[in-house]
Formats: sequence, structure tokens, C-alpha cells
Amino acid sequence: MNTSEFGRRIVSDRRLWRELVTAKRLFVLSSVLPPVFYYGGRKHVKFPATISFTIRKGVPRFVHHVLWIAGWYKMSKVVRGAGNRLTKLFASQMFATGITSVVLCPLGKSEMRNRIHAITAAMYMLDHFVLFDLFKTPRKFRYAFVASFLFFCYFLKRVKEFNKKHQLAAEGDGDSDVARRQNQIRALKKTHRNSLFISELFVMICENSMFLSFTGGMTKGLVSRSGLWW
Repeated sequence: MNTSEFGRRIVSDRRLWRELVTAKRLFVLSSVLPPVFYYGGRKHVKFPATISFTIRKGVPRFVHHVLWIAGWYKMSKVVRGAGNRLTKLFASQMFATGITSVVLCPLGKSEMRNRIHAITAAMYMLDHFVLFDLFKTPRKFRYAFVASFLFFCYFLKRVKEFNKKHQLAAEGDGDSDVARRQNQIRALKKTHRNSLFISELFVMICENSMFLSFTGGMTKGLVSRSGLWW
């Protein structure tokens, strides 16, 4: 299907447009609310932390999964109503990849599941480039996503190298190892602690800005006749 035709079908159908706007709102909430519950409802928290770390258990995990799956349920209605077989197949693949990453293989369960999580999370991020084309996302949102993705990869690499150099437990390890990591960090020189903090902070900022760049531009490239805007 021509991607322009996909967009035209959405904006010409008030029901599909409403479903897309609702999906967008649910995805935004799935990014915003879990950190609120994580940092507001626990005594011992890790900051900075990746999205995967903050949603790996408890209330933040439940809130994220409910909102994210609800968002994809609404998105599936849009794809079924406006897409062809290839578009539907892609959407099914992206949803399955996301489910594998955040639901079936959350961080901290085992080394094998951590690896699966990392691979499927990367695939899920890259899948957004196809959605950009389908939704005709304006360039400024695409550029923001790409910049965030590249900086995310760079600073994540720095964190991993730092962990290896100083023999620190990784974020994806079990709770006892994560607690041990905090003690190890406290024993480091201040300059080293600051270097690690800055790298982890940029990982956190870039990861969140990546997904907010996508949701922020999710409907901007489509001409709406419904009068509903985020």
C-alpha cells in the first residue's frame, strides 16, 4: 500500500482518527506514569535508570504493560481499518517484538533473557522508522528520534565499558547484584562516579526523548478532519 493512501484512509474516517489519537495518548501515558510510580512509591530506587529497569517489576510494570497493550489494541484497529496485508503483518511483528522485550523477557531474570531483551528492544526501536513513513511524521520529529537513538547508543556503550573496566554489576542483573553495584559505585573516586552518573543520565534522557519524539509527531503529519488533536 502507498503510505499516503494509508494516511488518507485514517483522516477520512473519523473512527480511525479517534482510535489513533487514543493510541497516542495511551503511549504517552505509558512513558510518563511508570516513572512516577517507580520514583514516588519505592524507598530504594536507582537514578538514573532506563525504562526497562523502572518497569521490570511491581506497580510500574503493571501500569506500563496495561497502558502499552491498550495503546497497541487501539493501534491494531487503525492498522486493520487502513492498512493492507503487509502493513498488518508489520504491525503484528512489531507488537510481538515489544511483548517479547518488555513482558516475556524483562531485565534481571537471567543472562539469556537479558540478551533476548536487548535484541528485541533494539528491533522495536528500529521498527519506528517504518511507522514514521506510514504516519508521514514531520522531519523534525524524525531527526529528534534519530539523534536521541544515536546518543542513546553512544552513552549506553560508555556505561557498558565503564562497568567492564570497574567490574560493576550491570543494570540487568538481579536485585542483590544491583544493590552490590551501588556499594561499588560509592567506593569509586568522585570523578569516576560523576562520569558514570552523567553517562547514565544521558542514557535515560535519550531513551525517553526517543519515544516521546515518536509519540509527539505521531499525528502531526496527517491532515485531520476530526478536530481532535493532542
